[in-house]
Amino acid sequence: MKLTVWIAVVAAALLAVVSGLGLAAAAVHRAPGSDLVRTGSTIAATALGGTRFAVDLQDRSVSATTGAAAALTVIGVVRLLTSTRRRPVVRVLTVGAAVTAVVFEVARRREILRGR
Repeated sequence: MKLTVWIAVVAAALLAVVSGLGLAAAAVHRAPGSDLVRTGSTIAATALGGTRFAVDLQDRSVSATTGAAAALTVIGVVRLLTSTRRRPVVRVLTVGAAVTAVVFEVARRREILRGR
């Protein structure tokens, strides 16, 4: 495994741990108006759309589903940004969690394809 990929994977894993700790802390210390299930679902949907979009671009197989994945990603990011208004730490953790999932999956897929 190349050093740059290794560093990206480790950084993504660390950000995932920090994001997970942030979400766990938010569950224990519920901020007014926060909804952990909705936030977690939005993170997952955003990461799924972002991963699909990145994989389609990487494979150069752009189709209608690529547009749908891009739309899902944009809507998810906007929803995360608006739901974490006036809470910069939570904003970084939630958007970071989605970005981490995308980076991790794309790097993992790239390594699997190189191994074939």
